[in-house]
Amino acid sequence: MRRSILVLLLAAAAVAADAPSKSPPGKKQLQEELLTLEKSGWEALKKQDQDAFAALTADDFVGIFSDGNRVTKADLLKLLPDFRVTGYTLEGVELVVFSRDAAALTFKAAYESETKGEKSKSEVRATSTWARRGGKWQNVFYQETPLKK
Repeated sequence: MRRSILVLLLAAAAVAADAPSKSPPGKKQLQEELLTLEKSGWEALKKQDQDAFAALTADDFVGIFSDGNRVTKADLLKLLPDFRVTGYTLEGVELVVFSRDAAALTFKAAYESETKGEKSKSEVRATSTWARRGGKWQNVFYQETPLKK
C-alpha cells in the first residue's frame, strides 16, 4: 500500500515537473491594463497634467525616489509645476499579483526630465504598486532605485 502511494506521488510529481507553467487566468490582461495606467501616469508627467496624474494616484500614495526622498500625493502635486518628464522608456515589465485587488509592476525605466529648467537623465529599477478600490485601479506606492552604470 505504501509503495503504491509512493509510486503515485512520484508519478504526479513527474507530470507536474513536465507540465508547462501557466500564468493564472487573466494575468496577462491585468499586466496590460496596469501597464496602460502606468504609461498614462508617465504621459501626465510629460504634459504636467495634474488632474490626470491625481486621478491615477491614491490619496494615501507614498513614493520613494532614487534620491531617497519620500513623498505623498500632495507632495507630488506640488512638485508637478516645476517638474516635467521629457522622454521615457519602460522595459522588462513584470507583474506580481498579491490579490485580485492588489498588484505591482516592476520594470526598468530610463527617463529624461527637467526640474525648473535643469535637465537630467535617470535609469532606475522601479516598482509601481496598484490597488483596486471601488472598482478603480489606483497607484498606491512607487519606488525607484538607481541602476549602477
